[in-house]
Formats: sequence, C-alpha cells, structure tokens
Amino acid sequence: MPPPALDDLAAWAAAAVAAAEAPAPYSARDGRLLRLVPSCSRLAPHALAAQLRAALERQPVLLDAAAAAAAAGAAKSAPPRCTPPAARPRSEPATSAAAAGALAPPAAPRRASATRHMAALLRGWAYLGAGDADQALRDARAALAAAPRRATATLAAASPPASLGGGGSLGAPAASALTQATQEPPPPPLTGLHACAWAPAHDLAGAAHAALEDWTNAALHARIACDLLPAQPALAARLAAALPRLPPAHAAALAAGGAAGLVARVAAEAEERLPEFLRPRPKASREAGASWHHYRAWTAGRIAALWPGLPPPLVSKLLEGDAGELDFRIRHPAALDEQVQELLGVLQSGGPAALAAHSPAPLTWERARGLAGPAGAVGLPLGYEAPPLADQEPRRAAALLGAAAEAGPRLAPGALPAISEAHAV
Repeated sequence: MPPPALDDLAAWAAAAVAAAEAPAPYSARDGRLLRLVPSCSRLAPHALAAQLRAALERQPVLLDAAAAAAAAGAAKSAPPRCTPPAARPRSEPATSAAAAGALAPPAAPRRASATRHMAALLRGWAYLGAGDADQALRDARAALAAAPRRATATLAAASPPASLGGGGSLGAPAASALTQATQEPPPPPLTGLHACAWAPAHDLAGAAHAALEDWTNAALHARIACDLLPAQPALAARLAAALPRLPPAHAAALAAGGAAGLVARVAAEAEERLPEFLRPRPKASREAGASWHHYRAWTAGRIAALWPGLPPPLVSKLLEGDAGELDFRIRHPAALDEQVQELLGVLQSGGPAALAAHSPAPLTWERARGLAGPAGAVGLPLGYEAPPLADQEPRRAAALLGAAAEAGPRLAPGALPAISEAHAV
C-alpha cells in the first residue's frame, strides 16, 4: 500500500484525536481514550489540525509512526471480501448475486481510529507546536504508559565470550573469571515510564522536557529513543542538542552507564536531598540484620581516623563487640591498637573465616584503670554484675531498723495517749 499524502495523513490524525476525545460511554467528563484538555487551553479543531500537519511535516519519527498506524487502521477497517462463485467448492450451493448482496454486511464508512498511545502522541505534538509544553509532557507520559514495554535487559550481548582460546584452551576459564571479577556491576534495568519500548513516545518526551528546559530528562529520553532507533538521524540530533546543557555529573553518568546510569545518578541525588530519617537503609545492612546503621557508620569513621585502610572484615568484627568497650578503646588509642593487632594476626593466619569465629580478649578492669587513671575510672568496672536482690534485702532491713531506732519509740497498735480532764469535753 503506498504511503498516504501529507494532507490525508494530517486529516486522519485530526480525526483520530477527535475520536479519542469523544465522550466516554460511562463518563462524559473524560474522553474515550484521552483525558480532556481544560477548556481554557484547549485548541480549536482547525488549529489542532494545522498543528498536526506542521508536526508531521517537521518530525520524521512522528511521520513514520502515524503512517504505520494509519495503514494498520485502514487494513483493520476494510470491509470483508466476498468469495467469488468460481472459487467456492462444489459442495457449497451457489447463491445468486442478489442473495450474496443481501447476506453480506453493509460496508461501513471508514472511521479514523488509533490506539491510546498513538492518539496521545499526536495530540502531544500538536500542543507542543502551539507552545503548551506542559500539556505535551502530560500526553507524552500517557503515551509512555500505554505503549508496549520491553522486558528486562539481559547482559548476554554485552558479556564476553565464554572461551577466548578455543574449546580446549586452558586460559579461557581463568580469563573469563578474571573478567567477571574485574567488571563493574551494571546499573539496574530501566523501570516505570523509562521501560517503554516505543521510540516515538520517548522522542516526544525529550522534546517536551527540552521546551521546559529540563535538560537531564530531555537527554535521558533522547538517549533511550536513540537506543531503540539507532538509525534515525533526528533522534541523534536531539540528543546532541541536549548533551552540552547537562551538568558535568549527569553527562559523565550518561557516558559511562547510558540511560540506566543516568537514572541511577538522578535517583542517588534525590535520596541525598531527603531528610536523614527518610533515607532508606543500605540493602547489605538489612540482609545482615544489622541495626543502628548510622551509629555503625559513625563509629567506623572514628576507627578509620585512627587506623586508616583496615580490611572491611576487621572493621565489622570491631563493630560486633560491646559498644561501650569499643568507645573506650577509641577514646584511648592504645587499647584500640592492642585489639587491632590481635585481630590482624588472626586475619593473616586464618583468613576471614577464622576472624569471624574468633572471640577477642575483653578489656580488663586493671587495664582500663591503667589507661584512664584513677580519676577517669570512676564507677563499676567493666563486666561487673550487681548481687541478686535477695542478698540486698537483709541490708535494706537493717537500714530500715536503724532509721526507726533513731526516730524514737513508736506507739503500740491501738494505744492512745492519755487525755487530761481539762481537755476532756
């Protein structure tokens, strides 16, 4: 089927948007496929048609998508063809032309129809051409949400080959293991609206963000569109126009990790702007069951100030001990040096497994008093346990009896002092 002319395609696009904005059967306030534009900023039908024609003329990605959608709609709405009598099998009884015409359904007039993401794309480009970038961005998000989505990207294409020296090469497994060990973990896959697999929707989103001077999101959607349609020069030109306006950190993240790297960078910056009590805890701490994440991070920083470059297993072992004893050792670096030297010896001789099973020697009261001095070691020593309550009861009873003896004799129960006759009533 030859491609339709630009005027015919613009007329089809205007009719498709009008059909998508027709009153819904259950709510006249909304359209059949699209939410209605507020009346204060709604374009007239002739203005909408003019903006659609201009957008189809300027945007090659939109032109290709609209032509494909119009061709698919025309093929779907074409009337069914009747089987000629000569092509019918002999077992089928022949019918007259009048009977065939009576049995065949009437040919319905061709009606422009489009999917929700196609209608949102068309209307978004029209309002973007009219200068309403906010409405264009809303339509772009609707198109991204309604368009087909892609599955989670796999690393099969980006991973190195399994063998580097042939099937019988001995260096292949070692080289593969070394490559996997040194390779940085990839950024998480795209989710949400970024996982849309339809490049025209990302093209519209990038143009709308660029009109709003949101260059980070403009470059992000332009990069995703370029990944989906790498052979389209218009998408590459839109990405090249947004790259110089990116902040240096965002440009570096986009160059290093692509669209997923930029999404991860923006998410990390958004997390840093949150208040402390709203920031999520690290996944490693949640899996290990470790609580008091911020206290542990602060204590690890104090240890690093005294002993920089300690292995992470050794720092974790220090943090697993008693918090009061560790704080005392940090305030007296000589005590911390003793425990670090002990744990370093265990780690060097037996490895991380031996370090995890090792129980470090506790700090004795004599050593703590020697480090802190008599004035700094006031109170119960470390490891001191108070006697049971039963042992303290006799002392408490004796103390009460002594206090009663000092207060003087007490009256016997029921005894009243004698009242003189002068005071008697």
